[in-house]
Amino acid sequence: MTGGANGQLYVWGKDRKCEKSFKAHQGNAGIHTLRIVDDTILSGGADHKLNKIDGGSFETMDSIDCDSTPRAVDMLGDKIVVGCRNGSIVEITGADKKVVMESHSDGEVWGL
Repeated sequence: MTGGANGQLYVWGKDRKCEKSFKAHQGNAGIHTLRIVDDTILSGGADHKLNKIDGGSFETMDSIDCDSTPRAVDMLGDKIVVGCRNGSIVEITGADKKVVMESHSDGEVWGL
């Protein structure tokens, strides 16, 4: 699976042919981070949203607003950790969001 600058996600088959594509982010919000955990796809876009997508039906289960573009993401159980372009790191559990680090300037989180 790959994410495009147009907000589309592309699913690739065995013969390196695109089997399916679908809109993960509205407008032309490019996808900046992508993580697949079990049957959940986490997609972070330039629209400042982190979308949780069902890996079987490709339906969006949840859309989480972030303060900046998500650049790194991971999930364990019901906890999601997101590193954003503005340097902040946010822990998300259900509807609760907790900022665990804030940057002193606008920059990127390169690893998480």
